[in-house]
Amino acid sequence: MSMTHLHIMINHLPLFGSAIAVVLLGWAVMARSRDLTRAGFVLVLVCGFGAYASHWTGDGAEHQVEDLPWAQRELIHEH
Repeated sequence: MSMTHLHIMINHLPLFGSAIAVVLLGWAVMARSRDLTRAGFVLVLVCGFGAYASHWTGDGAEHQVEDLPWAQRELIHEH
């Protein structure tokens, strides 16, 4: 498995996970539940680690893809 594959697999975890965490934390406040609050904060931490992993794998993925004939270096670098 290459850095490009890892980047694609991890890339959306922070985006969707943080949206789910916001809903979960809102539900925890309304239900006044410690367990839901704890689960929401754990999900926030997982999203943070996912964001770091996505950033870390992004440089390796960029270097693997930028020399392909169909790739546009400027767009990849900007992304």
